[in-house]
Amino acid sequence: MFNNQNMKKRIKGILITICVLFLLFSFGCDKKVERVNYSYLNDIIPNLYEESYENIETKKETEKETETDIKEETIEETENLNVEESISTKSQIENFDFYLTDTATLSEVEDKGYERIDEKTGEIIYHTDRLVFVGDMCFSDSIVNAYNEELGVDNIISPTYKKTIEESDFFVGNLECVLSDRGEAENKQWTFRASPSMVELLKDMRVNLVSVANNHSMDYGIDAFYDTLKVLDENGIKYIGGGHNLAEANNGYVVNINGVNYGFVAATGVVPYTRWFAEGDVGGVNNGYNLTNVNKSVRQLKKIADKVIVYFHWGVEKEEVANKTQQVAARSVINAGADLVIGAHPHVLQNIEFYKSKPIIYSLGNFIFGSTWTDTAMLTVDYIYSDFYPKGRVEIKLIPGVSGFRKAKTYWRQSEIDNVMNKILASSPTCTIDEKGNLVEKINISTASENKS
Repeated sequence: MFNNQNMKKRIKGILITICVLFLLFSFGCDKKVERVNYSYLNDIIPNLYEESYENIETKKETEKETETDIKEETIEETENLNVEESISTKSQIENFDFYLTDTATLSEVEDKGYERIDEKTGEIIYHTDRLVFVGDMCFSDSIVNAYNEELGVDNIISPTYKKTIEESDFFVGNLECVLSDRGEAENKQWTFRASPSMVELLKDMRVNLVSVANNHSMDYGIDAFYDTLKVLDENGIKYIGGGHNLAEANNGYVVNINGVNYGFVAATGVVPYTRWFAEGDVGGVNNGYNLTNVNKSVRQLKKIADKVIVYFHWGVEKEEVANKTQQVAARSVINAGADLVIGAHPHVLQNIEFYKSKPIIYSLGNFIFGSTWTDTAMLTVDYIYSDFYPKGRVEIKLIPGVSGFRKAKTYWRQSEIDNVMNKILASSPTCTIDEKGNLVEKINISTASENKS
């Protein structure tokens, strides 16, 4: 016979099991689960990774310290966080529920004057400011002759480069020649100059700003240098990296685009004679060896500019990897507050580095030079302002091409583009390319440690 007490326990257990299974089944089948696209969090992952790595290192270093010491160190680390990144991340966390439940319509975005909605992430783009940079521009005879022909500027730059410039907000390059008919050539191997009328080519290319901090701006003496500055002024083209005295040479330039201030400063570490450097009331180019002055300019600009860009003339000609001097200078200005560093002079493309998550483009090579065929690249820098990043995030791309005897033109074969990019990336351990073609920081333990130092 069955024990009635045991039978009751068994029946009770079976009923409880059935109820639990029923509830689980009902929840799994009837509950509507909203699928959410978390892909936008990819932008945050590198920051989280670096913070995690830093915490691990901090733990190792402080294992033998007292609890009080650990708390003090944690407070110090918090105070030293990058304010811009902290605000951006904090904003994303505070508004996380909003992004999951509310979606702005296209009409709402248009009514408020915003640019667009990112279809994948739901990010509302307020506006995108595009800055375009190229390397050395020198108006040799072949360039002058090509420009004076019927097609004018279309003989000088390809349609893709021309369209990229036209669609940008601000275009910057290095003017590597004198625009003057006066003066005697300096005692040096190469001296470059063109007629002042060639400023029309800069205007036709829609150049907004040029660096005159280089080793050719004073090829024909101080008067010809002043002529160059004058013709630029008269034609509405701004210049940085040189002037009629030291203060002017050190001075930066600020442009406002869509309510955002962008500051620019330039300096050269390559000159044939030190007397070319501006000093006191004597004009000349900005001394790139004097990092104290350059960093002072960066810090002053940072007080009024949201983003600061430094354009250096530096390095060794034909060398495809930046040297230690370039790296020290680039990192120094970033420590002073620069957001982006651009370089020229080697006449070839060089490697790219991310330091403290700030991009360093060591050399963009020749753009317009009229010499032998060499690889070149146009750099596009998009500062994107949105509800996710109210203080802006940056996307940078290279458009590879060739600088030829008469023209700068883009490569159109994918194999040619790949060859250029692969060569650059091979010597750029902190840089990679994402699915959109942007140059992005490659995060690993060694670079995270170095960038935090």
